[in-house]
Amino acid sequence: MKQALWDELREQVAASQLITRAPAWAAPVPADFRPVEVIAFDPSLTSAGWAFLRVSRRTETGTRLVLLSKGTLRVSTAQDGYLGTYEKASRMKALIEETLWREIDWRRPPAIAWEAPAVRGHRLESSLIAGYLVYEASHRAGLAVSANHASWQLTGSPLHDKRQIAAAVARYFPSAAGRTWNEHERDAMAIALSVSLDAPERPWTESEDDFL
Repeated sequence: MKQALWDELREQVAASQLITRAPAWAAPVPADFRPVEVIAFDPSLTSAGWAFLRVSRRTETGTRLVLLSKGTLRVSTAQDGYLGTYEKASRMKALIEETLWREIDWRRPPAIAWEAPAVRGHRLESSLIAGYLVYEASHRAGLAVSANHASWQLTGSPLHDKRQIAAAVARYFPSAAGRTWNEHERDAMAIALSVSLDAPERPWTESEDDFL
């Protein structure tokens, strides 16, 4: 009986060693990012941050992460209640569209992404509306990225702690640690970096080097 029990335990241990375990989290290095151009938004009806990221791959210098531009779109209104929400949404829609038309070369458009609307907390309706504005401005071809997913990729935690996000973005863009960036722009860049990490691998051609 004891031998049979021992054999059973040994088989269980052997079987457990065959289970594939996820590797421990490590901060992404430049080589982990895939070549892409993406303009990402941290949607809001009052202060929407955005960041335009270019990730290029060059054989001599390795992967390059370049901040093309960034900014924060701000809206205010004297209206309150639902009319105030309508007014903010109308003005923010115009600002988002103006930003995209100014920043993008539509002959070779980048990916457009935004932080997915929150499902818990406060101002849920405003978050949903703000995300919808980017969705429409992307001609319904953009990509919503979970803040928890981006946080896990960049910090190893899905909690989306603002200080951790700031430190993660500053790892690739040191200026993000300073006052020339705000939390909305850092959140937008975190979404852009997440898009690059999730992008499919593809062959890279020399003809693309001049652009990316």
